[in-house]
Amino acid sequence: MSRIATTFIVMLLISCKTTQHAGSSSASAPTTAAPMTCSFEGQVVSIIPSPSTDSICAKFGCRAWVKIVSVAACGSSVSAPMNAGDTLNIGFAYTLSNNTQALPNAQAHYPGLKPGQHFTATAEQRMRPGSNGEFIVYGYEVVKGK
Repeated sequence: MSRIATTFIVMLLISCKTTQHAGSSSASAPTTAAPMTCSFEGQVVSIIPSPSTDSICAKFGCRAWVKIVSVAACGSSVSAPMNAGDTLNIGFAYTLSNNTQALPNAQAHYPGLKPGQHFTATAEQRMRPGSNGEFIVYGYEVVKGK
């Protein structure tokens, strides 16, 4: 009986480990990225107007040209990794406006971004037929002092 108990305890101890989810954020830029994501610092060059007139993106803006200042890491399976100096068309899931106005019921709150502002984020690459895909930002932090 004690051998079974000892084996159970050893298996329990071996199986215990700490994990970090890809969606978690921290103040410092990660040195590794989850699959299909890149962690980076960017600067908003310009906000891209939405071709639709009746969507939330027409009112608040959901896409921007972003100059990539630095790339902390890109995860596996990113088909076209971003590089410092690139200017990319990036989507913002929670808009580029202060989302307490754009999405008042959202649990996450972001202050909004304007042309010239620097921010850090992790962008997820979404595949689209006939292209290298697109990057979507689901959260960001504004870099102060830049």
